[in-house]
Amino acid sequence: MIGLKSTLNVIDNSGALLVECVNVLKQKVNNGWGSVGDEIVCVVKRARPISAAAASSTTALKVRRGDVRRAVIVRTTKSIRRPDGRLIRFDDNAAVLLNNKREMLGTRIGGVVSADLRMKGWGKLVSLAPKSAHESYINLGQLNSLPTLLPSTDPLNMSKAVTIIGGHGKVALRLAHLLSKKHKVTSIVRFSNQFADIEAASATPFHLSLENDSLSDWVDALQGADVVVFAAGAGGKGTPDRTEAVDYKGALKVFDAIEALHDPKPRLVLVSAVDIRDPEKIPDHYNEGDIQVSNRIRAAIPNYMHWKYEADKNLVKRTAFQWTILRPGGLRDDSGLGKVSIGKTHITQTIPRDDVAQALALLVDRPDAAGLALDIVGGDTQIEEALDAAISKRETAWIG
Repeated sequence: MIGLKSTLNVIDNSGALLVECVNVLKQKVNNGWGSVGDEIVCVVKRARPISAAAASSTTALKVRRGDVRRAVIVRTTKSIRRPDGRLIRFDDNAAVLLNNKREMLGTRIGGVVSADLRMKGWGKLVSLAPKSAHESYINLGQLNSLPTLLPSTDPLNMSKAVTIIGGHGKVALRLAHLLSKKHKVTSIVRFSNQFADIEAASATPFHLSLENDSLSDWVDALQGADVVVFAAGAGGKGTPDRTEAVDYKGALKVFDAIEALHDPKPRLVLVSAVDIRDPEKIPDHYNEGDIQVSNRIRAAIPNYMHWKYEADKNLVKRTAFQWTILRPGGLRDDSGLGKVSIGKTHITQTIPRDDVAQALALLVDRPDAAGLALDIVGGDTQIEEALDAAISKRETAWIG
């Protein structure tokens, strides 16, 4: 039940992340406590930073920390008994913000809502959500064994705030499209003329530069994120100075920004590349073909390989936050096959960008992959199955 000082996650794209209840409307019901479908007055405790473009716009939605707003409760942690004798329960309290006309303030809902909203006159909200609670009933007989929190792989796991850095890249746009079905996605880009592509991928664009903006700007931008995906990079095509500025200095700026955040700090999923290593250390599973490919890549893009290595070497020493490194092989643009090889792979194999994006989307919900560097190329195993096996082995591709 929701009462004074109760906190709720905000699962729409209004910009708010967390609110605190200051008043439950219709207090004659439930002795002043609120439940699913009830309206509340709340204070925004955490919100996404407002981009420069949005701040200068007269029409853009601007929700700030400290704002007083109305909201409707869309799920609660209280177990609810259904008429058929079954029980439904969520692992968090959540709400959707409303305007003065009792309409949804945002335009999308990024998490599961209770189907009981329909009975309270909020059918439109249910239709906008990716899933409703009817799909996940729990039998009353299982009540004694019900965990305090649903496991991370449960479909009712709360929506996360995911920030993608380098959001206009080909993999990043695919990833935003996948994640936006469940999570609240912000894609950081360095050019405002890329906003339309970000919005087409159902993400919220945010303008910031790894090269030109300060560490404090990045701390502000990452505030409130649950997971940060670093997908930026000069791609080996820039000048040596720009490759260093983005792939090394820019990466370290993000690492430092995450460390500067208050706990709980966001997890980081870093997109790197196969064969990022000390050139004097050859992986023991490499065959002659792998060595030839490695030599060819290092001759073609030496600056990229060097600075990616220096950035990854810096990251693996950090313990202040959780991180995972995904190291795809050569990328191609044909449709994903859904089958990969993860672990001790052969770098002679390439991989569709679709499949890399799918693996990244899965890693957003895999905190158990923390501390691992995972090589991924095309293969014969379903992506989720291959990822499960690699994480279970706890075998990292990083050799120093």
